[in-house]
Amino acid sequence: MAHLGAWNDLVCAMSEINNERADKEKTEVIDPLRLQIASEGQLVRMYEESARGIKSSPVMHLLHTMRLDSRKHIEVCQAVTETLEGQQFLAPEKRELVEGLERHLELEKEAIVRANKILDNSWIRETPTLRELVEKLRNDEIAHHKALLDLSERPFYREHG
Repeated sequence: MAHLGAWNDLVCAMSEINNERADKEKTEVIDPLRLQIASEGQLVRMYEESARGIKSSPVMHLLHTMRLDSRKHIEVCQAVTETLEGQQFLAPEKRELVEGLERHLELEKEAIVRANKILDNSWIRETPTLRELVEKLRNDEIAHHKALLDLSERPFYREHG
């Protein structure tokens, strides 16, 4: 029986070491995520300030999309940080999300098809800046479609200890 007590002590010590290591690894990623959130916040403010002095509507739209991308990056970093800090990710909401997902996926798929058709237009194909913008739009729609599928199909917890 003395061996069993020593074994339990060893298992508890190993578990404590693993928990400390996991906490350290979380902190190592949470700190840079928080720095990224702050940096993206600065970018948002800079895009807003820059847009105030611009007269060109197309340039204003581009600055606005970059500001929105930075806002999106903030949201992604916050979601990762909050999940690592222990907040449940989609536990109660997952069923409702999956149920409403079909229409979202359908709209994203239609947007991808539409963007591909736009890319077939000669004005778009032959104007590099316009082509790149529409390609970015299409790629964003592809990413949205994939993210929605991931939300419905994948777990949002660490799979390997």
